[in-house]
Amino acid sequence: MLPGVMNPILLGANAVVPSTQTFSSAGTISFVVPNYNTITFTMNGAGGGGGGSQGNSGYSGTAGINGGDTTVSFGAVSLSAGGGGGGGVGLYRGSNGAGGAGGTASGGQVNTNGNPGTTGFNNSNGGSSPNGGAGGLGANRAQAGSGSAPGGGGGAPYLFSGGSSSFTQSGGGGGGGAYVLASYAAGSGPTPGSTITLTVGAAGAAGAVSIGTPGPGAAGRIIVTVA
Repeated sequence: MLPGVMNPILLGANAVVPSTQTFSSAGTISFVVPNYNTITFTMNGAGGGGGGSQGNSGYSGTAGINGGDTTVSFGAVSLSAGGGGGGGVGLYRGSNGAGGAGGTASGGQVNTNGNPGTTGFNNSNGGSSPNGGAGGLGANRAQAGSGSAPGGGGGAPYLFSGGSSSFTQSGGGGGGGAYVLASYAAGSGPTPGSTITLTVGAAGAAGAVSIGTPGPGAAGRIIVTVA
């Protein structure tokens, strides 16, 4: 047998080939389950977009968009690393926009919710995704940071006006995506040869704004490890 060439007779029909596959583009994947001794799904939900800030009377801002859920489904099993919430909009001489909620995790052996976004002067940051990407940083009347992949929430702009009518207003940072880890031994997980559905959550878009620019969240991710 030539060096480097695997002999299919020696491997056998039920041979396990260790591998790691990473899916980081938003969308749905039809995944054919290989033979395995153990199969592990490591998942992050997508981050929410940062919220806008109205800026001045007569202008408008909008909230950030929620990040998408990252899911794995087979049989009766449903794993979900939820996407982070979009940040709220800051109102002129009114309230700061609320930070987006962190995504909710469920179904795995390890389920960790995402971290929420924050709001306020010097503090309108996106939330991080556990074992994933950091949240984007807020900015004073400027471009706020995008969430880092996978799953970080987008930052938001803030404004401070001094003088006798001092006020602050801030968009809310987007929430971070949740984290799920689930591992199965042969016979307890998806059936080898079957096709299961993987969905990578889409990044939450940034809100609209009249001062500065909010940052978008980051897409989710699924890592499938076969051993």
